[in-house]
Amino acid sequence: RAGLRTNASGVLTITLTLPDEPALAIAQVWAASADRAGQARATLPISQPVDLAMLAPPAARPGDEVLLLARARNTDAITHTVGAQLSIAGLELNSPSETSQQATLAPGAQHLFIWRTRAIDAAGIRGAVAVRVEGALFQTEPIELPILANAVQAPANRGLAIARDYPAAQTGLPPDLGALRPGQLVRARLTIVAPAAVPALSVTEPLPASATLFSAPVGALGAPEIAPASLAFTRAELGPGIVQYEYTFRLGAAGRYKAPATIARSAAGAQAAGPAADFVVAIP
Repeated sequence: RAGLRTNASGVLTITLTLPDEPALAIAQVWAASADRAGQARATLPISQPVDLAMLAPPAARPGDEVLLLARARNTDAITHTVGAQLSIAGLELNSPSETSQQATLAPGAQHLFIWRTRAIDAAGIRGAVAVRVEGALFQTEPIELPILANAVQAPANRGLAIARDYPAAQTGLPPDLGALRPGQLVRARLTIVAPAAVPALSVTEPLPASATLFSAPVGALGAPEIAPASLAFTRAELGPGIVQYEYTFRLGAAGRYKAPATIARSAAGAQAAGPAADFVVAIP
């Protein structure tokens, strides 16, 4: 802007509209009077008083115990009172009194807002977390997640046997499924035993809903068909013997998530179900 004038004391005051997102503003000023001229440059970091990060799974199944987390960090130079309110459908709160929570954050401090919920049999999860700073609405974080259908009832074994286990990685012991951490890689192994040849075999392998697939190579069961939190295989014929397939997934948000039973069926009537498994992922 040109043509601006200072007051009698040489002070220039202007009004600026700051951006909604963090940025770095640069002010460059040239000034001149009848006998003098000069210039100056200054930078102005523009930051939000509170930085918010939502931690939620990519999906859930009915019965999963989902921990919704919102991590708030005070990025300002003064103390702030931060409130967080959850409104949600598709999840039941373990304690309705936890809907609204509040914390006082000193400069640089952070707080983890936690909502303990259980997924219900619904079309999906929809809601939002409204964050207030000193009582004024600061930010609204939407939540929209699918609820995956639980697997059909596991059939009785007939002409097939199937097992699923979680072997040790190249280093370390097999994982304790009751004490896992977000981001942990888990290796899974399917074992199918066929006493005789099985024609037209299909296998459905569910993953916990909080997991994302890390590696699913082409193997003894062929190339997997990948869907949200599940793998599917089809074989024109599976010969007699033992077949194994391994894949790897990465765990996501905290909570307790079920991997339903592996289901194998043949058009000729052979069928089998492997065991279901529960995964408990700790709060980070």
